[in-house]
Amino acid sequence: MKLFIVFGVCAAFPEANLFAQTAAEIKNSPDWGRAMVYTDGASVYSKPDFDAPVADYLSFKTPIWAARKATPGSGGLGLFHRVRYKSKAGYMADTDLRMIDKGAAPIAKSDDKETASDRNAEEGSPKKKKKKKAVSKIYEEEPDESQSVYFKRFAGLAVASVNFTEKFPTGKLHDQMLMYGLRALGPGTLFDGPPIDFNFWFSLQKPGYYKSFATKTPVSGFLLFGDLNFMIPLYEWKNALLTVGFGPMWTYTNYKVTIKTSHFDSQEFRVGVDGGVGLTYKIKHFALRGDAKYYFERTQYYGFVASFLMEY
Repeated sequence: MKLFIVFGVCAAFPEANLFAQTAAEIKNSPDWGRAMVYTDGASVYSKPDFDAPVADYLSFKTPIWAARKATPGSGGLGLFHRVRYKSKAGYMADTDLRMIDKGAAPIAKSDDKETASDRNAEEGSPKKKKKKKAVSKIYEEEPDESQSVYFKRFAGLAVASVNFTEKFPTGKLHDQMLMYGLRALGPGTLFDGPPIDFNFWFSLQKPGYYKSFATKTPVSGFLLFGDLNFMIPLYEWKNALLTVGFGPMWTYTNYKVTIKTSHFDSQEFRVGVDGGVGLTYKIKHFALRGDAKYYFERTQYYGFVASFLMEY
């Protein structure tokens, strides 16, 4: 009775039969091959449908097993491959993975000019083996070498010149502030997902306009500054990428000013949004990036950023 039930399930749901295969069966099956995740935070769907529930997210270079034959997506949207990794299974879009083996050799037919024995003899020769190994090595390394700059992750140092502006009862006052700190960008920077640009800066420079308030006692304090932008690619060259970004930003100022005989402690935390355009130029495992940004909070102002980054 159990045999008939299993047979009925497999007949009604052939995909379940493939997912039920053991690791050894998949490894020896010509229908499956070794693959690697090609994007960071790639989605694993429960069905071949972009609207299906996402069962998991996989990081870049995660090794998986994938069905060689692609399955059309629901409504004809996209192509999907059945995938197996660890003890889990699902579907991934064909753009999110790359096969890293050459696949099974074609089955010889009676009308082939070359017989199976001839093919085996050729593959057995040292010259053919060497060529096959070289092609396989190039094929396996190809995803890493040709990956878009947009999907690479970088971290490093940033220096910014921001026309920082504050609002006072007498009006808006501004000064060009030098800020410096850390920067990280790319997919999976703070969490699994699309490429983002994260900045955390500080400045020990005091805004020049405080001198008009203060007496002979020097102004003391600091400024903290940060933002988180979602990056959208505009144009890409071989080793360069032009992007536009937007997202939340914040500032925290803490300055102590002496006005005549009174001590004024200026502390303020402000939240807003910013947007800008940036150009990344990759040099081997390093990158240079320049940005022009505009900030919207209690006041509006602009800034320019230069960064030296390392791929990780």
